[in-house]
Formats: sequence, C-alpha cells, structure tokens
Amino acid sequence: MALTANQFTVIRAMVIATPAAKAFYDADDWQGLRDWLNSASASTTNWRATAPSADCEEAPNYVGYGALAQGVRDSWNLFISRDRNFTKAKVRNWVEAIWGTAAAGNNAEKVLKAGVAKTTMAQEAIAVNAALQPVTQSTVSALKLGYEGVIDDLDAKRIIRNDSGVKA
Repeated sequence: MALTANQFTVIRAMVIATPAAKAFYDADDWQGLRDWLNSASASTTNWRATAPSADCEEAPNYVGYGALAQGVRDSWNLFISRDRNFTKAKVRNWVEAIWGTAAAGNNAEKVLKAGVAKTTMAQEAIAVNAALQPVTQSTVSALKLGYEGVIDDLDAKRIIRNDSGVKA
C-alpha cells in the first residue's frame, strides 16, 4: 500500500521529533530509518487484516472441544479453513459465537489475540495523527489501521530527501 503525501508528511514530522529516528534522518541512513519505522511499537497493537489460519487454529486450548455441539465444531472448522480479516466485526463476533464471550485467558480471548499484531512505528504515527481509537472486542482492544503497509527503501529515502534530492 503506497503512502499518501499527507502520510509522508506525518511520518517525516514524527521522525524529526523522535531522537532515535532523527539520528538516522540526520545521517542520511535510509536503511536504518526504514528498519526503525518498520519495527514494532512498544505499546500499540492493531487488528490484522490477514490473520493466518494456523495462528487461529493454534490459539485455543482444545480441552473440552468434544463437548461443543457438532454445529459449533463445524463452524470452527470453517473458521480455520482460511486466513481471516480481524478488522471486520463479523469475524470477531464469529469467534465469540464459537468460543463464548472473551474473558481473561479463555479460548475466545486467545483466538482474538491471534488476530492482533504489533503496530509498526510508521503505522503508529499515522494512527496517532488520525486520532484513531482502539476497537474493543470484549477483553481485546486494537486499532483498525488506515495504513497497513511497510516502509520500503524508496519510502525511507523520500522521507529523508524529496524527489529532487533535497533534504526534506
């Protein structure tokens, strides 16, 4: 997903305001800046647009699975038959329809957490600028991102220098 002009501006402002990132900016170290912008945020998570079926399948504890009604087990098998988009409420609600309302440590919470990923520093900057609020599903909260891509080499170079090669 390509960055918009506004997103470039937001990320550049965050880079200049953040000492760790500004060091890469000042040194024209686009590789270091790219890696830093794609590194995980310490505190922000987002709903995954593509949560691998294996992550969902491995999340719950299957003790008591046999006691679930056959229709519920069939629904779970359908759920884990392919990757799922946890940005959609319908998918998160489906998890709770199968495993019950999420509570600390239960299977529903474990599967919902499989649908969450750490937000990158670039994604976090854009989310903060857009004043995005977490979307909560029972005990799990995460952002629904406006930008889900990663910063590539060209993006990092353009954050440091404009297309004319002038320091931005």
